[in-house]
Amino acid sequence: MKPEAIISRELGKFATRLKTADGRLFTGLRRSRFTLVILLSAIAIFQLHSLPGSLSIGTLDAALILQPRTRPQKVRLVVIDDKDYATWFQGESPLDPKPLGQIITAIWKGQPSLIVVDLDTGHQKFRNLAVPPQARIVWAVDFETTREGRITMQAPLGGASMPSIWSSAVAAFPNDQRGVIRGYRRQFAGENGMPQPSVAWDVAQRLRGADPQARVQASQNERLLDFRCEFPVQKTSSADPLSLSNILEHADEEGWPRGLLHDKVVVLGGAYRAARDDYATPVGVLYGSQIIAQAVEAEITNTSIPPASRWAVGFIELLAGLLLILIHHKLGLRSAFWLSLILIPVISIAASLILFHRLAGWIAVIPVLAAVLVAELYAKAADLLIVLKTWGVIAEQESASKSESAGQPQD
Repeated sequence: MKPEAIISRELGKFATRLKTADGRLFTGLRRSRFTLVILLSAIAIFQLHSLPGSLSIGTLDAALILQPRTRPQKVRLVVIDDKDYATWFQGESPLDPKPLGQIITAIWKGQPSLIVVDLDTGHQKFRNLAVPPQARIVWAVDFETTREGRITMQAPLGGASMPSIWSSAVAAFPNDQRGVIRGYRRQFAGENGMPQPSVAWDVAQRLRGADPQARVQASQNERLLDFRCEFPVQKTSSADPLSLSNILEHADEEGWPRGLLHDKVVVLGGAYRAARDDYATPVGVLYGSQIIAQAVEAEITNTSIPPASRWAVGFIELLAGLLLILIHHKLGLRSAFWLSLILIPVISIAASLILFHRLAGWIAVIPVLAAVLVAELYAKAADLLIVLKTWGVIAEQESASKSESAGQPQD
């Protein structure tokens, strides 16, 4: 057999393998070295720059804005608005302890399971705040950060001693690079080495009968909020069930204990402009008490979103990329291409459910999978180009050989 015929036969077999992807798995992976390099490089670059998380945050924000708001199950929000601030506290800060004590007492008569007071009570004037000692209260406080990155919590009630049934917790939320609050922490690192609970974690742990200072695993400490619940601060009238006027007016009436606040966690906060307690969130500007109410509701009902681990995202991207490579190895080019187009969104949605427990993070792994698909198509195109060029060279050689044969005189 002539060498040209042998080369043509082998190239034909090679072309058939490109179409049918015949061969063993490791042989196919060796042929896909270029795609593997692209896959590993894309994963490394995306993880180093936290791009999967950033991309998923974008789609998550859009989903949060579009989702319908629901009524909270476990939390009720009572706010001091501008009108209440002027009427009950004469527009002065720190707030007058006497009406504040009356408000907390009236709320406690509604028999809530616990009250969160998200107001500044650090002034000495609050040392004699008249509040039922049997009331279960969590005082939300601010903190100062040390050079080592630890926190020192400010004391509520002017530093006065508190009943053992009361507690204080950190009322702070981490901001992202754009200054937007997207979630909360369960615990903060205290100056004495002990973990200091956030308000949401403290409330949830106390309702469960657990220790709020029991250490939380680092991977479970940061939580994202979906802001699903509606906690309005604007009261249409004094007859609104959650307005201060309504609560104070009906606190002593028969049947009030079985009313709106019974067995709920009540967050009492300030929604007056002088408090300067408003923050940017993915769903707009919210007061601090609204964010605390969202976090407490999410922690109690277990609806917060765990942030995706870089290791978990990278592992899923690697497995998904290898699956696409295997498909292109086992199937013909056309079948593998169309199957990849179907699997990429399916894998992305599944990854979002695994990583975020939500569909909203579906875009997190798409760029890496798209890079794998493009690399596979490029590699196959390069192989086919080699085949076509080689066949062209053989054809030219055969044509030249025939011309030479035709030009020789016959004996």
